Amino acid sequence: MRAWGFDVDPIAPGTGFEMCTTASGCKAGVFGGGAGQMNQPRGVAVDCRGAVYVADTNNSRVQKFGEPAAATPPPCLPPPPPPPPPPPPPNPPNPPAAIPGVPGAAGVQAPGAAALPPDQGLSNCQTAIAVGRDGTVKLCDATNPPTAATAQSLAGTLPTAKARAQQAKKKKRKAKPKKLTLGTGQTTIPAGQTRPVTLKLTAKAKNALAKRGRLTAEATIEAQGAGGQSATVKRTVTLTAKKAKRKKRRKKR
Repeated sequence: MRAWGFDVDPIAPGTGFEMCTTASGCKAGVFGGGAGQMNQPRGVAVDCRGAVYVADTNNSRVQKFGEPAAATPPPCLPPPPPPPPPPPPPNPPNPPAAIPGVPGAAGVQAPGAAALPPDQGLSNCQTAIAVGRDGTVKLCDATNPPTAATAQSLAGTLPTAKARAQQAKKKKRKAKPKKLTLGTGQTTIPAGQTRPVTLKLTAKAKNALAKRGRLTAEATIEAQGAGGQSATVKRTVTLTAKKAKRKKRRKKR
């Protein structure tokens, strides 16, 4: 085949779309917009099956020649092979062998495992406390929960004449007097109840308070919860001796 187009065969002219095989030459085709006609074609391409695609410029189309019409034309090339499967993941390290265990005993909550609230369950703590004749000092009230028990103590210095003389001799060295335990106590608070946290003064502390009327000491309260947790409160308190009430004498008539 030397040419194809509309009316290109010189031997059988005027038959429409033709293919020319004449060795002497082929006619120029007739331009137009019919099937097989072209108007100013400006591009051509061939696919893998031999079909020819012509860019029919002035007719604003692309015409295909040389392949019978088919709903699904066969593919030009066989499909590429599927990608190889991904490599298997590296083998994980062997897990450590399980060691048979033995059943354990029930645990005990360690101290401090669950902290007490900021007030340690204490309330009404005073810094100025009036002490009765029996030497009982009420420091606070404790409520359970959270506080189940307390251990409280007072520490301070007793201003005796001997102590004042020793301080006068050691003024140059600025020696501090040793603190003494002025009183101790323990309080157990039943669940759901409130109890006063009290302690008893020592005999020396009671005598010093009776003579001077006032003592300054440091109170330490260690609160313990039902679960074993504990917390400590320290504060400076001033102890004063309660004045005995005088009984009014009736006038004899």
